Amino acid sequence: MNTTTKALAVVFAVCVLTVLSGCDSKGKLGPLKRTALVGMVKQGAEERLWVLYKQEETRRYTTQARYHFELRGYDTSTADHVWTKRLLTVPYNDGGYNAEGRILGQEGEHVWLFLHNQPVAVTSAHSEWSPIARALFYSTRS
Repeated sequence: MNTTTKALAVVFAVCVLTVLSGCDSKGKLGPLKRTALVGMVKQGAEERLWVLYKQEETRRYTTQARYHFELRGYDTSTADHVWTKRLLTVPYNDGGYNAEGRILGQEGEHVWLFLHNQPVAVTSAHSEWSPIARALFYSTRS
């Protein structure tokens, strides 16, 4: 092999490794960890048990880690899982490893939670961010 061929082989190997490092986009999800006490939430005429979980996601070819906060609703009469809503993802570098979450309580149609470093509200009917919470959340992020 001459010098030019060796140099091309090295460049090709570096390119392949660079491309492969970005191929692991899904990552590996760790187990769900309940963050704190559960909450009983009135959704219309029914009551649901709400549980807030934190889950770590790691990537194989990088040292990146992200932490997801997931809210799950359960039927109180059957204990069946009814719905899941991912509320927030916090990267490791933004304090995700220390991020905490808990259900604070219900006020009318809003359920107040503490996620990462601030209180937020979701609507009890759809477990969606309420307009009030969305405005508060994005105003504190800028």
